[in-house]
This record gives sequence, C-alpha cells and structure tokens, in this order.
Amino acid sequence: MNSRTWGCKALTLLPLVFFLLLILWIFVFPSKRSVPDATDAQVASGVEWLRQQEANSPADVEAKLKAIRQAELDEKRDEWLAKLRSGEISVWSLFDDYAMLGDSRTMGFTYYGYLTSDRVFADSGATIEKVADHLDELIELNPSSIFLTYGINDVGIGYWPTPEDYVNKMSDTLDLLKENLPDATVYVCSIIPAIDPAFERGPAWRKIPDYNDAVRAFCEENGTPYVDITQICEEHTDLYQADGVHMMSEFYPLWGIELISEVYNYVFVLESTDSAAE
Repeated sequence: MNSRTWGCKALTLLPLVFFLLLILWIFVFPSKRSVPDATDAQVASGVEWLRQQEANSPADVEAKLKAIRQAELDEKRDEWLAKLRSGEISVWSLFDDYAMLGDSRTMGFTYYGYLTSDRVFADSGATIEKVADHLDELIELNPSSIFLTYGINDVGIGYWPTPEDYVNKMSDTLDLLKENLPDATVYVCSIIPAIDPAFERGPAWRKIPDYNDAVRAFCEENGTPYVDITQICEEHTDLYQADGVHMMSEFYPLWGIELISEVYNYVFVLESTDSAAE
C-alpha cells in the first residue's frame, strides 16, 4: 500500500474516530463534561425539546408565543378587576378623560355625586336623538372615551318601533361621533331593563331585551365596544326605585365598574393585538 492510498483512507476514517471519541467523552467520562450540573435526564429533556421545536412550523411557534402573551394579559386584567371590585381601587378615580350621554337614569351619576356634570350630558326623557344636540360640547371636550347610556325612552316612546330601526339610528349616531371625534372610542351600554310595576305604564319596555340583542349583535359585527349590564340589573332588582325604571344610589358604583371595566378590557385587547403584530 503506497503512502498516498494510506493517507486517503486515514482522512476517510477521521470523522468516525472523532465520533467514537465523542461518545466515549459523553458516556465513559461523565464527570469531566464541560457542564457538570446537567443530568442525563436534563440532557434528554433538552434534546427532546429541540426535536419538538424542529417539528414546529414558524406559525406554530408564533401561535404559542401569542397564547403565552394573551395569558399574561388575561392575568393582569383579572388582577386589576379584582382590585376594582374589592374597592382597593376607586372606580371613580378612573373616570377622567371621558364623556357620558344619556337620560334620567344617567343623571343619577351626578345627582348622587359620583361624577361631575361637566362630563355627563344627561337629560330627562332623552333619546339617542339628543347626541347631536351635545355635539359642540363633545368636540370642545374632546374625550378619549364616550359612553352612550340611552334606551328606556328610545323603546318606550316608539320612535323606533323595531330593534332593526333602532340599530339603524345607532349606526347613524356612531358615524356622526366618529366623523367629528375620530380619536374617541365610543362605548354603547345596554339598556337597563324595566321591571314591574313599570310595564303598567310602558308595555313596550317588555321588548327591551330584544333591542339589547340587536344592538349587541350590531356592535360585535362592527367592532364597537358594548357594555352589557343586564346581569347586574338582574342580580340587584332590590336597587330599583319603586317605579321599576330608575335606580337607587347604590346601583351606580356597580354600573360604573362595568363601564370602566369595558374601557380597560378594550385597552387590553388592543395591547394583545399590538403584541401579536410585533
């Protein structure tokens, strides 16, 4: 065998020799590894993790990261809501850059001293038609959040005899606000249901749930934040006044929490969306 042939074979065997030496280093001399604290189980776990990552597509990895981020945001939101509902955080301290429009039930926020009248535009007997009358005041105020809390008169008076008619009016009102206050987020509040004995003088109020269903569907379809306070109304029928329409003072902190919670929930959703886009 000439020296050239031997040299070629030696080069061919070098990778095999190196591999065998590596196996000996790992399994025969474990105490001399460069990472002495790593156990065989940890190494195996790491290898398995790498195999799993190789099997994942970029879309899978992105989805997992998004899920982790969403879980963090959900936990953060839930902690905040718990502090709000326990009273550790005052709900009224969070009403700052806002405007609220509504009827006589909305007037309770100022009547009972919870909010100031310079940001609450409420009128007895008002319907959603009244929004246009307050437009100049809203433009001057230029709030970041606008709450629409109408409904009892809208259904009772009969200007919009079907839920579909009312949704059309709601759509026009939102367009008006977005055109004149493009930086504001408008929050539509569900209509507070009436209870007995209110139906004796306003039988149309029995249809309030139908109107709420239609408005909710419209808001979900168009991405408009919707504040559903139906549950707290059902849970606190003892906080209705004797007429079955208006609310006692103790109801307003509950209502305020639902309103401000939707603002923060909307912010968390935006934050989650922004994180997913990064």
